[in-house]
This record gives sequence, structure tokens and C-alpha cells, in this order.
Amino acid sequence: MTSLFYIRYLKPPPTIVNPGKPFTIAWTVTNDLGEISYWQPLTVKCRLACGIATSPVQLQLTSPSPPPSAKNNTNQKDTVQLVYDPVRGGGTMISSLIVTGSATRPNVAIQLVLELASGEPHSLWAGSRRLADDWIIPVWSLPFQLSAKASGSSATHEYERQVSLGNQTIKIHEDVSPSMGSHLWDCGLLMCQYLAENRLPRYTTVIELGSGTGIAGIYYAHLLKPSKMYLTDLADTVPTIKHNFALQKPPKGVQPMPPMAPSSLHFKG
Repeated sequence: MTSLFYIRYLKPPPTIVNPGKPFTIAWTVTNDLGEISYWQPLTVKCRLACGIATSPVQLQLTSPSPPPSAKNNTNQKDTVQLVYDPVRGGGTMISSLIVTGSATRPNVAIQLVLELASGEPHSLWAGSRRLADDWIIPVWSLPFQLSAKASGSSATHEYERQVSLGNQTIKIHEDVSPSMGSHLWDCGLLMCQYLAENRLPRYTTVIELGSGTGIAGIYYAHLLKPSKMYLTDLADTVPTIKHNFALQKPPKGVQPMPPMAPSSLHFKG
């Protein structure tokens, strides 16, 4: 039986990083609900990503005290290897990192990605790799900037997942809190895969009940382009849907409808 496990930030990188000064991340590998830790050690690649084809960033990522079992690739200055050990620290990993270098263009956004170092890649779940019968889902930090003048708190409680749709990348933000609606569930990724692999009719109006992060509804809207797409969930989850909806470029021809709680819907028999 195939299972999905998620690399997740418990303490993401700050949104402003001071070059040359260490910062700490906390991370783990669990199932979608977060109550089951992955049971085997993993080598996890930690890399810097810049969403510009010709990167204007000359950076190096290092670890002040790399784990003895992790060997850094000296040919990849933007990558270090971390070790996930489910026994040590109850599966919660604390890693100290340093970013050195500079960006030749101001306000360049960089992300810190944690992903499995090797394995069969998934065609849809961006960066995901298969290890035996398990899929390990990677995690992206929110974009951060380099600044030697960082002051005040730049902590964040969000991180990012990505799903591929042709040449487009759909980005979904999750929250580090244990809220049921603010993180990705297996069914969201599996629904995206089902939609991609099965030709469904194109309906003019579509409503999704229990959208959670909104990943399935957003994917559906970009793939099948209904005229109207409604995403719904409980009132405390609607802000998450709105946030993730706003991250996307609306698909051409689709009228964005405001996410809403079920109490806002009216049905006629």
C-alpha cells in the first residue's frame, strides 16, 4: 500500500535573512495529519531556489555543523544535505544554516526547499520522490530576502507546496498550526492526480464542498476552466482558501467567485 509522507516546517526560515549569519529551522516528516512520523532515517536535500531563469543570485548555503552522516556536494554551493532521524528528538530536526553571497538585483525572492535527495520523481506533485512504497512530499519556504539591515521580527508561520500543471506551477500555502483546514491532505494531492489522468466533462458552474487549502478546486479551475468555480469550507478555513486563491493567476475565461462558508450558500429544490 502506497503512503504519502510530508516534509514539513515546524519553524520555517525567516522572511528576511542576514547574509553570513546563521538562522535555525525546525522540520520533520509526517503523514498528512501530522500524528505519524516517518519511521526510517532519510537523507534530505536542502537547497536554495530562485524563481528566475537566469538567476541574479550568487549564493552559498552551508551548515555550521553538518551531520556526520551527511556529505555536502561541493559542486553545488546552493545545496546541503540534512539527515532525518525519527529516533533523535522524537523526529523533530533542528538545523542551523547560513546563506552567504549577494543578489545583483534588489528584492530578489529566494526559497529554501527540503526534498528527498534521491528516488523516482512524480510527474504532478512537484519535487516529490518515491522511496519503496512511500511518496515523500517536499516543502518550500515562503520567499525570503537577503538584507544586512534586518531588524525586528521576520518570523513566519507558513510554508508552501507545489503542484505542476503543464508549464504552470500551482502554489499552495500551509500553516504550521495543527488546524485541520490549513494544511494539505492526501486527498487533495490524489484528487489533482485523478483530475489530470481522467478526462472529465467541462461544466459551466462547479462547487467544491470542504475545500481546505483549496488545492483541488484551484487545480480543477485551471485544468477544466469552468465559467464559475465556488470553493467552500467552514468559516475559520475560508481565509486560507482566499489566501491560496490570491496566489494564483486566474485561468483565462474563469470568473473568480469569492470563497465562502456553507452558511452563505443557498440551494433551490
